[in-house]
This record gives sequence, C-alpha cells and structure tokens, in this order.
Amino acid sequence: MARDLRSKVTQNGQGPGAQDLWRRGVTRLIDQGKLMWLLGEGLNAAMTAQARGWSPTDEQGFVSTCYQWVQQGLKQSACDNSFENLGQPPHEAAGTPQAQKESAPRPPLDLRQASLSNLLCPALWIGSRTVSKTWMSMVLGAGIDGFRRVIEVKEGSVRERSVADGLLDGLKSRGLAITAGVLVITEGSRTLDNSLQQKWGSLAHLSHCRTQLAQDVVAHVPEGRRDAVRADLEGAWSMPVELGLELLRDLENRLKSEAPGASERLSRSVEASLTVSRLGIASPLKERLLTSGSLGMAFKESLKFAPENSGAEGFALGVCPWLKQSRRLFGWRGLELLAHRLAAEPRVPINKAAPETVEAVEGAAERLGSEDGFAE
Repeated sequence: MARDLRSKVTQNGQGPGAQDLWRRGVTRLIDQGKLMWLLGEGLNAAMTAQARGWSPTDEQGFVSTCYQWVQQGLKQSACDNSFENLGQPPHEAAGTPQAQKESAPRPPLDLRQASLSNLLCPALWIGSRTVSKTWMSMVLGAGIDGFRRVIEVKEGSVRERSVADGLLDGLKSRGLAITAGVLVITEGSRTLDNSLQQKWGSLAHLSHCRTQLAQDVVAHVPEGRRDAVRADLEGAWSMPVELGLELLRDLENRLKSEAPGASERLSRSVEASLTVSRLGIASPLKERLLTSGSLGMAFKESLKFAPENSGAEGFALGVCPWLKQSRRLFGWRGLELLAHRLAAEPRVPINKAAPETVEAVEGAAERLGSEDGFAE
C-alpha cells in the first residue's frame, strides 16, 4: 500500500529540498510493484525512524532492523507492525474503503457510444493523429480510479472547426460532467483552443503539451540557436510559476526579432504551459499531465490491436482490446486531489493570440503558415 511519508524529517542536516526528493522517490518506488514496494516501505520506515532519533548501534543492528521491516512488509499486517511502532500509519486492511477501491473490478473503459453522466474524469487529452493517411481525433479521459477511458474517436482533425465543435458538443450531449471543472491537455491547436473557450469557457483548465510546444518553438529558430532556446524553455518551466512566467515572457520578447514565428507560437501557450504547475499536482502524476504522451500512446497501442491494413475503421476496433490490457495511470492517486482543486478554483488561461472567428483562424493560418507546423 503506497503512502507518503508523514513525518517531517528535520534532523541530521537534511534540507527541505532533499526531504521532498526523498518523499517523492519513496512514493514512486512503492508504486512500482512488490519488490519496489518493499524497498520503498523500508526507506520510508528508515527515514521516519531517523527523524525520531533512531540510529543503529552497529552494522549488524542496521541489517537486523531492516530485515525485520521487510518481514513485516511481507506479512502486510494491518496493525501491530514495526512501521506503526515507528510512527507510520498501518497498512489498510482488506475490508477498508481504500483497499476495496484499489481492488475493485475494472470498469468499462471503451465509452465511445456510452452515456457519460456517471463518469468523473478530471483530466482529458484531446488531439489528432494520422491513421492510414486519414486524420483521426480522440478524447482520452483519466478517471478518479486511475483507469484511462477512450471517450470518443472521430474521423477528422481537431484543426477543423467542425470536428472540434462536434467533439465537444457530443461530450456535452452524452452527459460528461464538467461543471466542477476539467483539465484539458491539448497540443496547442488554435482551432481547438477557440472551441474550448467558446463551448466550455472557464470550466476548462486549458493546458498545452510542453513537449509539443518546445518542438514547435525551436522549429522556427535558426539551427545554431535551438539548443539554447530549448534550454531556456526547460529552465523557465523548472522555476516557481510566477518566475517561470516572467522568464517565458522574456524569451518571447527576445525571439520577436530573430524568430517571429517562434515568438508567436510561444506567446499563445505561455499561460497554458503553466496550468498544471499552478494546480500544484505532485509527481509522478504531474509529468503525465504536462504532455500529450498519454494520448500518443493510446493511438499507438490501439493500432497494434487493429486489424492489419484496416484503415481508420479498423483503428477504432483496436481501442477496446488495448484498454483491456492497460494499467492505471502512473501516479493516479493524485487525480482525486486534482478534481478537488479544479472545483475549488475554476480558471482558463486566456489565449490572446487565438482568433475569435473561423475567418480569423483561416486568415491567421495564411499569415503564419499551416497549423501543421504548430500542433498535432
């Protein structure tokens, strides 16, 4: 059972940064499986014991104590174990709500034709890929239980206004709950952004994939400057949100003269690239929400199960077999916190560069080049 270290390790000269790194590392180890779980729990117990003043008398004492922790971990006792004696919360018993939640049977995950009225997905990925030379668009959701669900698959690209509007209208008509707010991860399509703002407004927390954004920006920069610009982007995103915002705006201004296309592309995604950071979601879930990687994987894996040379129709047939073998989203326990924070503070970054009309979209595409160079 994964759980965060709840004791504040303030002794032995460990700084806050190191403590946070240890805690996140321990949580990730626990999530990796049985062997990693034992290692993670052992480190968790050792850190807690150290914070309470425990220290081994000699090498043999250290080995013996660690061995006892492993034995207790294997037994998975819900009470009187050494973790609890060290100040750790006990393991969840098999009948507790948390244990029942984690052992619950896999729910229906292919929801392309189903009602969505009972579905709570705090995070959605929306985007398009080419399948057998045909554009296909997908809406992928992550439920509170951590399972990914393919909510819709539609022929066409989200860069087409009719496709983008059709996807969003279809989700609403099928009862998708967005009134509490939803995080929508896209690859920066102006058309999709415009549809989201007009259809869902402040209920959508718009986030742009950082990986796609970096690729789009550096593609407009002279080759000799690409590594430096990429480093500037990564450096800004590693900073606290407000400082990162300032650094991104500074980079945007510096690029205006040497690479106007890069400056424009960055300008319309500065705020949206910081949405997940503003929500304060911790690793490892944070990394899954910062990019469109989950969507790309859904396309790739579904194609593996599709009949060979079956085209776009066959692609849809591969969705269900892939979902049956898929696992929970890495870091899924943070999705409940995400839902809470979305409901507490609904907001949507203003995409000042996004045209307000279809005509303006087409005009912008003519001036700046096809959207193929910017998204999807």
